[in-house]
Amino acid sequence: MVSADVARQTRHKFYSDYGSCCACLFGIGALLTLILVPMSFSKIEYYEAGLRAQKSTGNIDKDTIYTAGNYMIGPDFSFKTFPVSLLNFDQTISVWSKSGGQDAGATLQLDISFQYRLRAADIGKLYNKVATSYETLVVTYAQDAIKNTSPLFGVDEYLTNRTTIEQALKQNVTKALKTDIFCDVVDLQLRKIGLTADYEQTKLNAALQVEFNGKEEYVQRTGVIEEETALAVATISNEALVIKNGAIADANLIKQKAEYQAKKLVEEQRSAGLKLMLSEMGLVTDEHKASLDYITTLINNKDSIKPYINLGVDFLQKQVT
Repeated sequence: MVSADVARQTRHKFYSDYGSCCACLFGIGALLTLILVPMSFSKIEYYEAGLRAQKSTGNIDKDTIYTAGNYMIGPDFSFKTFPVSLLNFDQTISVWSKSGGQDAGATLQLDISFQYRLRAADIGKLYNKVATSYETLVVTYAQDAIKNTSPLFGVDEYLTNRTTIEQALKQNVTKALKTDIFCDVVDLQLRKIGLTADYEQTKLNAALQVEFNGKEEYVQRTGVIEEETALAVATISNEALVIKNGAIADANLIKQKAEYQAKKLVEEQRSAGLKLMLSEMGLVTDEHKASLDYITTLINNKDSIKPYINLGVDFLQKQVT
């Protein structure tokens, strides 16, 4: 009996210890699950793309590109992420302009910005080239492209033909970054164009000289116009005076002709009337004709005639004695 009880107690203890061990192992497994499962998930944000990297070995899978999402890749893995949203380049770069012809080469400070985007499909190639340090390479390649493009244009073109220069800069920066850095330029802005103080003063003096020359030309042209205007006024005034005097002369001529014609007509009618009177009255001697003419003249001009009676000398003498 004693042996059976001992055996039973031994089995009970064994099963008890076994159950405790299993419970302990289950608890440890559950705890590890709670710890490792969250660690097995890695998230890529909506504005990123990534490559899977193994922490323990440092190996990176450059063939598979992961886009936005939450992935269970295991606790020994993580993501090397790259932004795939718009990135901004914003710098002021010292460049040299073209020299020759009307333009003298000068140092310019170009304030330039452009927006670019990494190509998600090529981030494996980008990682092979620069790992995740792409920004420094973007700046270097962009600056080289800008400095190589700037001498194609003179200073005056920078001041007057900004749009063409901006397009040329965009084209060359896009070409430089597209193949070597695996990114695409979306847009480029040529903002402030800075000149050196000496060159600004030179351009200012030249602009002032142009304005002064324009002023002198305007003053000279004004003097010529004033003289031409005065001459035109004098010419028109003389023409008006000639027309006026001609009109007065024509009027006087017409008046004199009219008066002459009137007198001529009166004399002709008077002569005809006198001739008719002589014929009707039978006066044929010159003395009688002269007397009739004198009488008619007195009648026609009676208002301007002063009567005078000649009494004769003999009559006066007789009165005195």
